[in-house]
Parts: sequence; structure tokens; C-alpha cells
Amino acid sequence: MKKYLAYILFIVAAMAVTGCSGGASEATTAVEAEVEILPGGGTANVYVITKEKGETISKAELYGAGAVIEEAGYVVKAAYHDGDASKQAALVAEAIEQKAEAIVLDPASTDGLSGLVQDAKAAGIPVFLMEKDETQVEEAAGTTVMNFVSAGKDTAAALVEKTGSSGVYVELLGTEGDQGSTLIEQGFSQGLDGTGISVAAAEWIGNDKAAAQEAVTTLLSENDQITGILCANEETALGAEKAVRKAEASDRVFVACVGSSDDVQTAVDKDRITAACALPASEAGTEAGKQVVAYLTEQKASTEAVILENTFLSKSENE
Repeated sequence: MKKYLAYILFIVAAMAVTGCSGGASEATTAVEAEVEILPGGGTANVYVITKEKGETISKAELYGAGAVIEEAGYVVKAAYHDGDASKQAALVAEAIEQKAEAIVLDPASTDGLSGLVQDAKAAGIPVFLMEKDETQVEEAAGTTVMNFVSAGKDTAAALVEKTGSSGVYVELLGTEGDQGSTLIEQGFSQGLDGTGISVAAAEWIGNDKAAAQEAVTTLLSENDQITGILCANEETALGAEKAVRKAEASDRVFVACVGSSDDVQTAVDKDRITAACALPASEAGTEAGKQVVAYLTEQKASTEAVILENTFLSKSENE
């Protein structure tokens, strides 16, 4: 569950994508202020707790934060809560018991989060959050915000622009109960609100490319009115677009997703995915890492969350 990390700079660079609204990477800049500086646990270890080993967002957050923290001389301890609030609580308790110098956390949920941050604070350990939308915890030593609702809304709006404001869509969502997936679903609903588009099916697929391909194959065979497929992550999008191609429906069924990867970029370049909104996960990790280092080495903290913007992937310049 924990390991030392080797950081490869080109991976960090490849995953440092920013914002759907197409603007600056920071909408709000952190402000230094006179705040209580916690002493840390007394070790050189910094826990970085994310959702799932190997998952695109988690991996980007971990490499982004870890590269900065290790460069400053600290040891990164990677841990994963798998979207489980009880496992998250156990990992925070472990970090406290192991006298971590600081904790970086992408929360599984907001349930009980304030209490966990307070527990760490009582032990003298600062917690830095990589939050999904503006659900800030006052006790946190620093907060970086990624806007999942906005990503879903903008992705839906981009697909509506491609298909027109009427028709039939299906939604391939992430993991049921997962905070990020739920927020993206809310964004999809907001992006479709006021259009004449109906949603024929909404299925929780997780991050399973094969399951997405199978689901879309079935849906297309059952309903020839489908014009758009909204996907909550890159794996479901890749499965969906493959199913569309195999059904020879690429001229009438279009796919859009929240998420990014090299494979998604290739699919965008080939017009197999119409729109892909990239969440700034690597940038969030890097920002959290900078906050940790500034806090521990310079006793500097911020009183405002750093809010990051999303961006749409576009065709590569050499295409």
C-alpha cells in the first residue's frame, strides 16, 4: 500500500493538463497570512492519499505532488482509499500514528472529512486537500479545488453543440457513490438542461473500457435514435467510441468525455471522440506539493483555496 516513488519528469509534463473553460490555470491565487503553523509529526514522511492505484486522476495527483515533495527532501508514502470513506479514515489514522510530517488527501467523500482533518490537526499534522468542487474544510492547511461539475456541464454543452439541441443521449457514468462521478453526473444534467435532448439510459460503468464497449453495443442495437454518448471518464469513452465504430455509426453517434490520456488525445485527433474535458489533476498535485513544502520549510500557509480550471483537449498541432 505504501512505497517509495520514482518520479519521471516527462510523465508529470504529459499529465499536466489544464482547464475546460479555456483560461488561466488558477482562478484564485493563494494568499499568505498569519496562521497557526503546526509542527508536523516529527518524521520526514509525507502521506499522499488518493483514490486508486493506477487510476488516471490519482496517478497524476500522486506524481504531481510527489515530485515536488521529494525534491524538497521528504519521503512520500503513497496510499489509496478506493473511494471508501472508512478506509480513508483508517489511512489518516495510520498517518497520524506513524507521525507523518504532513498529509495530502484527495477525499473519498466529504462525510466525516472535517473530523479527520481535526484529528490530524490535534496531533500537530497539517492536512492539504485536493478537493472536488468548493466543499472547503476550514481546518485544512491548504486546499486545491478541481471543478468536476463544471467539467461535466461543459462536456455536455460541447456534445450538444456537435449534435444539435435535440436527440437521444446515453450516459456512461463512473462508480456509483463515488464523489467525483456523482458531481460529473450533476454537470451532465446541467449541460443538458433546457435542451430538447432526452437521456435514454444512464449506466454506472466504473472505469471499465470493455464494459463500456459492451454496454454501448447493446444500447445501439436496441435504439437507433441515439446521437450522443456522454462518458464520465476516459476508459468508458474509449470503450464507447470503439463500439460506435464497430457498429458503423460514427457518422451519427458522437462521444464526449471528462478525462484525458494519450489514448483519448489520439481519439480526439482522429475525430473518434468529439470533445474531452481534462481535469487538472497533475496541476492539483503539484500545487498541493508546493503548499506542503512552503508550509514545512518556510512556515507559509494560505487562507484561500486555489481554484484550478479545466480545459478541452484539441487536435495536436502536427495532425
